[in-house]
Amino acid sequence: DLRYERLEKQKQEELNQLKLRFFTNISHELRTPLMLIKAPLETLSLRTDLPKSVNHQLESIHTNAIRLLRLINQLLDFRKQETGHLQLTVKKVNVRKYINQIFKAFEVVAMQRSISFQMNEGENVPEEMWFDPNQIEKVFFNLIYNSFKFTPDGGKIRIRLKNTSFSPEGNALSVDALAIEIEDNGKGILPQHTEKIFERFFQTDQDNNYQNVGTGIGLALSKNLVDFHKGEIKVSSIPGVKTVFTVILRKGFEHFSKHELLHQEEEQKTKTWLSEEILALRNKGNKQNVDINSPTTLIKKKPKGILIVEDNVELLDLLSKGLQNTFQVFLAKNGQEGLDQLAKEKPDLVISDVMMPIMDGIELCGRIRQNIETSHIPVILLTAKSSHIHQLEGYESGADDYITKPFPLDLLQLKVKNLLEGRERFQQQFKTSPNLEPSRVKVSSADEKLMQLAINSVEKNMENSEYSVHDLVKDLGLSRTILFEKFKALIGQTPNDFIQMIRLKRAAQLILETDLKFSEIGYMVGFSNPKYFSKCFQKQFGSTPSQYKKEKA
Repeated sequence: DLRYERLEKQKQEELNQLKLRFFTNISHELRTPLMLIKAPLETLSLRTDLPKSVNHQLESIHTNAIRLLRLINQLLDFRKQETGHLQLTVKKVNVRKYINQIFKAFEVVAMQRSISFQMNEGENVPEEMWFDPNQIEKVFFNLIYNSFKFTPDGGKIRIRLKNTSFSPEGNALSVDALAIEIEDNGKGILPQHTEKIFERFFQTDQDNNYQNVGTGIGLALSKNLVDFHKGEIKVSSIPGVKTVFTVILRKGFEHFSKHELLHQEEEQKTKTWLSEEILALRNKGNKQNVDINSPTTLIKKKPKGILIVEDNVELLDLLSKGLQNTFQVFLAKNGQEGLDQLAKEKPDLVISDVMMPIMDGIELCGRIRQNIETSHIPVILLTAKSSHIHQLEGYESGADDYITKPFPLDLLQLKVKNLLEGRERFQQQFKTSPNLEPSRVKVSSADEKLMQLAINSVEKNMENSEYSVHDLVKDLGLSRTILFEKFKALIGQTPNDFIQMIRLKRAAQLILETDLKFSEIGYMVGFSNPKYFSKCFQKQFGSTPSQYKKEKA
C-alpha cells in the first residue's frame, strides 16, 4: 500500500541521515591524528641533510596524507551537495599530466601486490580539458581505489583515455567528450546491483566478506560530482571477468556558468594541484621561521607567555615544541586545568582546542571573557569542525581567532605573532591619540567598561594633583595587584602612567580647542609645575605644547 511505501521511504531517509551524521563526526575525529602525521612530516621535509631517497618517500607520504584529508572531507562535501552549497572552481587542466599524476600515486601499491597497472591514451586525445581538478580528483581516486580494493593480487587494472561523444540528459544532440575508463578483472558487480551502485550508502556483500565493505559514500559522491560537471558516469560488469567504470567529461567550457570558471595565467595552466602541493612543501621551508625569530619582532625582553589547552597529549606536545623556541609555553589538558593555569601563570595568549572533556574550549573562552582578571587575554580556538555554525559559536564565546585542523604549524605561529603585535600596535595608538575612547584599544566588552570607568574617574579628578593610584583602586573596586596586571596587559602602562596619560590627553584637547595659556591648561589637568607639564607633554606626544598646536591646528 502507498502509505506503507511512503513510511518505508521516510524511515530509509532518516537512517541515511543518521549514517551521514555518524560518518561526519568520525571525519572530524580523524582530523586530529591526521594533523599529528602532517605537521612532523612537514618539519622533516624542510631538512636539507636527508638523502634524496628519504625526501622522495616523504613526498609520497605527504601526497597521501593530503589525499587522506581529501577523503575525510568527502562526507562534508556530500553534506554541501545536499544543501546546495558546493561550488565548482573550473579551470583549464592538462588532462594527460593530471591523470598521470593520479596514476603514479597508485604505482607503489600495484608493485607490492603484483598487479599489472597500465595507462593508455587513444589517438588525438585532447591535451587540455576544462573541469574542477580538486573535485574530479575525488572521482578518479575513488574509482581507482575501488579497483585496487576488489582486484586480487596478480590481477590487472587499466586506465584508458579516449575520445567519445554522448547525449546529455534531456538533449537529443550528442556532444564531443573525453571518456576515462578504469577497467579491472576483480570480483565485479552483480547485474541486479549495477543500477543501485551509485546510490548513497549502498553496499554489496556477496560473500559475507566485511573486509572490503566501504562506507557507501564514494560512488554516490563521484556520481554527484560528475553530474555537477554536466558529464556522465556509468558501469558495466561481468563478475570475476571484467568491470569497467567510465567517466565522460564534455569538451569545452560553454556548459559551465561564468561564476564557476577560474581564469589562470598562461604559465599556470599545466600545473596540477598535486605538483603545487609538493612544490609548496619543498620551497616554504626557508621562509617558515624568518618572521617569527627576527630581531624586529615583539620578543625583545621577556618572552610572551602562551597557554596551550589540548586533550590530545601528542598534539599538545607537537604544539608546545612548535612554539617553545619563541614563547614561554604553559600546558593544560582540559578547560578546567586551563583556568587553573591562567590564574597561576597569567599568560599573554591562550590557544585552546574546542572539543575536550570536563570543560570544552567554548566554555573556557566564555569564562576567560567573563572574568575581569583574564578578559583581556586573546584566545585562538582549534577545532576539527569547519562549519559556519561552529565558527560562529567560537566567535560568540569571545574568541579572537579560529583555526581548523589540520593546519601547518607556521600558520599558528604567525597568527599568534600577529595577535600579540596587533595588541601592541593598538596600545601605541591609544597612548598617542588625543581621543579618550577606550574602544580604540581592541578589548572585550568587560575591559571596555573597566577602561571607561577608569577614564571617568581620572576625568572627575582632573584638577586634583593629589589624585593617585590609591584613589583609582578604590574607584574601580579592584586590588592593586590586579589593577597593575590589567593595565599592563591592556595598554602596556602602569596605573600611574595611565593617570598621567589621561591628564595629558585632556591637555591636548584643550590646546587644540581653546586659546588658554599652556600654563593654565597644565594647572587644569593637575600639573602644578609648567616646565614639568611641558616635559611630560613632549614625552607623550613627541612635541612641545606650542609645536603640537602648530602641527595639529
